[in-house]
Amino acid sequence: MKRSLITAALIGLGLLAVTGVASAQVRADMGRLEYEANCVACHGAGGKGDGYYTKVINAKVPDITTIAKRNGGVFPVEKIMMLIDGREVPPAHGVRQMPIWGIDYSLKSAEIYKNFPTHDPETYVRVRILALVDYLYLMQGR
Repeated sequence: MKRSLITAALIGLGLLAVTGVASAQVRADMGRLEYEANCVACHGAGGKGDGYYTKVINAKVPDITTIAKRNGGVFPVEKIMMLIDGREVPPAHGVRQMPIWGIDYSLKSAEIYKNFPTHDPETYVRVRILALVDYLYLMQGR
């Protein structure tokens, strides 16, 4: 009896570990997909600011693999979320070069979920931005 209980516990722990790894993998993949769909053109596949749009835009695109390094070793999650979202950046902060992804995601959400009246578009926006920020965090120091 005791042996089967220990075996069941070990199997349960193994399943939890596998589920956790799978969950982290899905999260990282979602962020990677968001990055590839929306950021690669300017920031490049490796995040160094060398995307193919840099030839046609009149702006220096930052290396996003050094965000934490440039911030004293701390990755500023909330600041990066607000920068990507872009809907709350005051006009006094100057002209924005980067697209306002919060509006883009909100419009996509409205279209995708137009037949679901209880859908909260802000949740869609936040999930996409959080996944992207998580992926950017993983890119630090590459």
